[in-house]
Amino acid sequence: MRKVLVSIACFLMVLGSSATPWAWDQTWPEASSSGKSAANQVLPKVNKGGKITSRFSNPLTSNASPLYTFDNNTGFNAQLTAPSSNAFVDLFIAPSSTGDLTTVTLRQDTDFDGSFDYAYSVTSPVSGVCANGFISADQGTWTNKHYFTWTADTSGRVTATEVPSLLDLAGCYCINSSCGSNLVWANIGTILKDLGGGIVSTIQNQRTVTITSTEVTGTEILYYGQQSSSMGSTTGVYFSGTAHPEQYYAGGGGSLPADSEVLNQSADPDSFYYQLNQLSQNIGTSSTPVQCQVVRSVTMHELGLNDIIMPQDGTGQVRQCGPSCLEIVLGRIGDNYWCASCAIFEEYYNVFVQHPERIQRATLVRAKWDDRIQVWIGGSKVWSGPNSDNTFPPEAPGRCELSTSWDWGLNVDVTDNFRHYGTVNTKIRVSVAGCGEGFAIIRVTVNDLCEIHEDVTNTCSSLESDSNCRLRDEQVDGVYTYRNSNPTGLEPIPSCKTITGGTCAQTVCREWWQQNRTYLCNSSSVYDFSAIQQRAGHIQNTFNDGDATMTFQDYNPDTSQTTDYSVTLPPREDVERCEKSCRVRVPVEDTQALLTGNTSMYRDTVNTFREVLKPCDGDTCPVGSGETLIEGCQCTNYFLQTTSILQVMDDASKDIICSSSPP
Repeated sequence: MRKVLVSIACFLMVLGSSATPWAWDQTWPEASSSGKSAANQVLPKVNKGGKITSRFSNPLTSNASPLYTFDNNTGFNAQLTAPSSNAFVDLFIAPSSTGDLTTVTLRQDTDFDGSFDYAYSVTSPVSGVCANGFISADQGTWTNKHYFTWTADTSGRVTATEVPSLLDLAGCYCINSSCGSNLVWANIGTILKDLGGGIVSTIQNQRTVTITSTEVTGTEILYYGQQSSSMGSTTGVYFSGTAHPEQYYAGGGGSLPADSEVLNQSADPDSFYYQLNQLSQNIGTSSTPVQCQVVRSVTMHELGLNDIIMPQDGTGQVRQCGPSCLEIVLGRIGDNYWCASCAIFEEYYNVFVQHPERIQRATLVRAKWDDRIQVWIGGSKVWSGPNSDNTFPPEAPGRCELSTSWDWGLNVDVTDNFRHYGTVNTKIRVSVAGCGEGFAIIRVTVNDLCEIHEDVTNTCSSLESDSNCRLRDEQVDGVYTYRNSNPTGLEPIPSCKTITGGTCAQTVCREWWQQNRTYLCNSSSVYDFSAIQQRAGHIQNTFNDGDATMTFQDYNPDTSQTTDYSVTLPPREDVERCEKSCRVRVPVEDTQALLTGNTSMYRDTVNTFREVLKPCDGDTCPVGSGETLIEGCQCTNYFLQTTSILQVMDDASKDIICSSSPP
């Protein structure tokens, strides 16, 4: 670490301190002397972790303290990030033995002053998680469901509000034991982010808040952020970017500065981004992410009456008589348009039935004639007047002239004649003596003019059948069913939509509506780097780092020739490679409180000892009163012990489950 600090210190001293820079053409002793001189000015100020934090980390990430040059003569604001709040949302959850979340506690810093000023606890068990709320059911079951959405007042304070149905929620999935085992613990990060994301989105609907970072710890998630009005003053400070990042919310501010920089460097072959990107594409077999969708589309179409029965040919008309009613006029409306001593006149009229299933009733409601009339539908006589006998002169016996113009209201059911798809042939026959007329009217009522069309568009079909492609991620109605090439065990809850078209409206429920997928597809291009690997391997195998000379042998795979190289090294000095520490035994009081009591209930005394690692001051260990030195100042390495303890703590945290069973 000391070598790294020396390098950083030398660079910073050249830029902003009072040290004298050394020229590249100086000899090694002069260069070494200049480096040591610069390092001696810098190292006392950065040779410990605490000094690095106060000297660099805090000034570069907070406006609480300025950054100073190493001679301490000049201080200035050099923040790398805009000032942000402390955590403004803290969400904690805990599942029960049934998998339902019985503890959901929310804390908020509504005025972004660094302190939580509002708290809220959900009073109903959370059995299902949604993008904008949750579902509550009887614990461990999926019955007696209630639906809740997150809502916020003008100050951003969030509560859960019950809503009538699932239509008010989106992207829901079940988490309790009725849907599977161990769903909460297997997907704890996803559940926290889904609940927290819905809460934060609700706050953003009321207030302009920019999220700067999130932190998930066990069953708790923290959201850090800032308001656009508290980005901090940039007066007198070199500033890059924008003081109002909220303009980029929902794409309103155009592309981000980073996007523009990527485009610029992508077009520059000399940029590191371009070269790295090209290199990554040319190593072995590359995988390219390909996105696709499976979308279910349901539309509503309102039929016109002519879509039910359409006029075809002959004498007559089809006309509307109300919102769900049409009339078929058979023949010609008028008076005394036929004249004869005693003759039969006929009028034909054909209609085409396109939707017989929508016809509720067809009724012959009126006939007007002079002297006798017959009504035929589909080759059968359905009615005759003024009587139903077989008198129809001159075709059949009877008196021809009746000296009456008849106009009757009727109620003759002819529904069965129109309940089939295709052409319906009709005609009227009128027996006339002198002058007369004849026509009839059929009234048709329909029961439903609303027609649903459903279609599924699948742009993933070619990827599904491609052996070079594998599914990486899948979201079904906002629920991750596949993530990072592994199934999550979560499934979306069937949901409903209200489909409208014209005056039609109908609720349609389906198991899913939209699937967003990402496949990783292998490229067929494979590049051969065996020659480069052979050359690099030869150099590595022949490399020799001596005290004063470094030697190695290069190899040309094309000619199989080798070339010897020798590099003279400057003298080496041994330098400290760490911040020295010592191990000390410190007396403490152990008053731990457990479920069964505290330590004092089981021990004669609460006095005990604990081992502490302390940073050294040079080679001196700061041993306090009553403390005992165990291990003197040296470069220590407790990496294995630390990782082991962290693993044990992680495993233990996964076993902490609150339940009603005895401890």
